[in-house]
Amino acid sequence: MLGCLPVGRVDPAPLSVGLALLRDELADVRQDLADWRVPEVEAQWLAAEAALVEAADAIDAAERIAATTTELEALLEAVGDVVTPLDAWQEAERGWRRLRRQPP
Repeated sequence: MLGCLPVGRVDPAPLSVGLALLRDELADVRQDLADWRVPEVEAQWLAAEAALVEAADAIDAAERIAATTTELEALLEAVGDVVTPLDAWQEAERGWRRLRRQPP
């Protein structure tokens, strides 16, 4: 996503392209999400699922903003609204890794 923002001297990829790719990736992850659900990390799983929904919903708004402005601050905020919810994945990942480290 950051490679799609207009910073520096290099022309970025269109933000709409980055958002479309991210939308596809989020859809793929949602399809596989049920396979990751185990009782030991239920709270983290629910947070990760909610994060996917929130991020996907924010893509629509980011696309509208990207279509109407090239102002870096507005674009950064729109991209931030998309990627910030995905921070929940860090906590989920820690929970899943703890499961792998537990003795059988």
